[in-house]
Amino acid sequence: MLLRRFQDKPHFESCLIDEGLRTVMVPFNERSASASAVSLPRGSSIPVPSGKLVRMFLHWCQPRGSGHTTDLDLSVGFYDRSWQQVGVCSYYELECRGRDGSLIARSAGDLQDAPWPDGATELVDVHREPALATGVRYAVMVLTKYAGLPFSLLERGFAGLMLRDDPEGSHFDPRTVELKLALGGENGVFLPLVLDLRENTLHWLDVNSKGSFEMNNVANSNEAITKICPEYIANFRSGARPSMFELGLLHAAARCRRVYVRGATLRGFTRHPDEAADAFLGRLLADAADEPDARPPVADGDPLLALLRDGDIALPEGSPVYVLFRKRLIPTLAASDLLS
Repeated sequence: MLLRRFQDKPHFESCLIDEGLRTVMVPFNERSASASAVSLPRGSSIPVPSGKLVRMFLHWCQPRGSGHTTDLDLSVGFYDRSWQQVGVCSYYELECRGRDGSLIARSAGDLQDAPWPDGATELVDVHREPALATGVRYAVMVLTKYAGLPFSLLERGFAGLMLRDDPEGSHFDPRTVELKLALGGENGVFLPLVLDLRENTLHWLDVNSKGSFEMNNVANSNEAITKICPEYIANFRSGARPSMFELGLLHAAARCRRVYVRGATLRGFTRHPDEAADAFLGRLLADAADEPDARPPVADGDPLLALLRDGDIALPEGSPVYVLFRKRLIPTLAASDLLS
């Protein structure tokens, strides 16, 4: 049915798809997702380069003349491979150390007010190698409202993580921001992401709960964390939901004569004369490439359809593109466009 529907859309000579979209899920409810700088759908996972310091951040600002103070908290819970809690870095424990005394994580401090116009920023640095050495596998980012205005009434509020080459320098460097999400709604407990330190993988959960004052830190939320996080990760890894890669192959088989899949190599597929869309899709899914090491399409050629994880290449002018991490490209397609 999808193939037939997509065949009615504009056709292109070529399509370019990133294999990195295999772990990016097709969004199932974009309206419930948090606004973010990178539109990473809930349940997706992306690799995190090794050798870089992970600096998680939370920023918020009260409206001018609000007359209210608002206390938000950034915490990180640390868990072993069986989801037993190993430690925490939070407002009530600003450092987390391993059994040998090595530093696993450090908070820049607990801020309890965010006056206009500068607001307040909390930071937690996660040192991955010492954490792994002491038995930590998962680092869970937890955002909570302790007191004050609901998120929806703040002048601004956002959180995310940076990947840095050093622990010094500017506390907040926009150039190193990997992911950023906006805080919305009334109040609650947010579990945006889990870092799998062993696999160097970020799992984007984007889970929130209305919460209450009895759930205002990692310790009190531990039961929910150890249930929700592993269940979400296992569910999306099971293949229960389609990926953006699979959605891209459907479009490619329905709309294009040539398909390039970009991974460790660039693999080329060409539709055979009189080959039906479902047969071409079968070859794409089986990875039966006509050219295992193809030459890339030229940047000054005809427009092509592109679904990319990284916008790090030049494309022909007029090419419609879905891209997760923009870099050199500006996306012209959203996931919802590819589903309609």
